[in-house]
Amino acid sequence: RLDFLLRLGLSTDDLSAYPLLLACSLRKNAIPVLSYLEKLGVTRARLAAFVRAYPACLHASVAVDLTPVVKSLRGLDVDRQDLPRVLERYPDILGLKPDGTISTSVAYLVGIVGVAPRDIGPMVTHFPFFLGMRVGTTIKPLCEYITSLGLPMRILARILEKAPYILGYDLEETIKPNVEALLSFGIRREMLPLVIAQYPPILGLPLKTKLAVQQYFFNLKLQIDPDAFARAIEKLPQLVSLHQNIILKPVEFLRG
Repeated sequence: RLDFLLRLGLSTDDLSAYPLLLACSLRKNAIPVLSYLEKLGVTRARLAAFVRAYPACLHASVAVDLTPVVKSLRGLDVDRQDLPRVLERYPDILGLKPDGTISTSVAYLVGIVGVAPRDIGPMVTHFPFFLGMRVGTTIKPLCEYITSLGLPMRILARILEKAPYILGYDLEETIKPNVEALLSFGIRREMLPLVIAQYPPILGLPLKTKLAVQQYFFNLKLQIDPDAFARAIEKLPQLVSLHQNIILKPVEFLRG
């Protein structure tokens, strides 16, 4: 068993971190699971990394634990060729229950938020982690807070279809402080929905620092005061992330 795991590419440190690996049944679990993962498209070279990320998989039953999850993903219209990417990005997905967090998170996003069912598959491919998020403690509070800023739910649904990673932003640690940062730099509260709709990643950036740097730059190099800077951010929120050289080039050109 030890030789098998070491040949797979695991180190003694990996085995020390998760000693239960040495208790798995090669015939009943480990070999069938690894064969199944390869069949799904996880390359042999990636198997060790997969097991390292989710060692409990080697104790799983292909028929009882893994196949139902894979069937559930296919049922959500995740393309077969995308399955390896989804599994490698989020190995723990194999430990979820299809009738548990997977179904409740999808039901909330489709039934309450209004995400189009056909977009769930691409969302899973780009950001599978939302399938493991609890609706009551994570997804619902985040969606309700964003809509409380004035963004209509149907617009939030369109945003999530294109940028599902927003569901991974921490509400208390990141989103709320970023909204406060926007307000403190002079962005008007009624403009927040437009700012978010135009540039959803603004909710997850280290925003206070970026705003401070850009505001100083706009004032120093472009002679734009803080109030005018706030109006510029309202019109083009991507300015917070633009490299200063990119901003300067057209300005210098116009100045001749």
